[in-house]
Amino acid sequence: MDKRKIGYAVKTLARMIDKKIDAYVAELSGGELSGMKGWILSYISVHEGEAVFQRDIEAAFYIKRPTATEFLQNLEESGYICRVPVPYDARLKKIELTEKAEAFNARLKKQIDVFEKKLRAGFDEKESEDFVNYVARFIGNLGEKF
Repeated sequence: MDKRKIGYAVKTLARMIDKKIDAYVAELSGGELSGMKGWILSYISVHEGEAVFQRDIEAAFYIKRPTATEFLQNLEESGYICRVPVPYDARLKKIELTEKAEAFNARLKKQIDVFEKKLRAGFDEKESEDFVNYVARFIGNLGEKF
């Protein structure tokens, strides 16, 4: 495999990041959560004050409905989220974080901030910003939004 190919380089970096985040999430949750569930909780936290629905999770993480259903059911059973009906559509239930999830997210955010600093070491702010912009363009080239 040609390590100079963009796809290979990005996939390698993504796998390394996934492994680290998975380890942080598992450690901070006492083994209760996987990395993806940590990402989902973080997403809901970032969108605090907005109505977040299962379809938003599916779109944000490029996952199919059954996969999202499984993650969300597990998070609900573990006491990290609750689903609340909305008054304007009986079919919809917004996803809200519990106190347990908010406490977990606070710990995870601190760990992610440390990890982000490690990733950015040796790069100035412009280089880091350029990298994110390049990734957004790669994603756009694939017909998706970042």
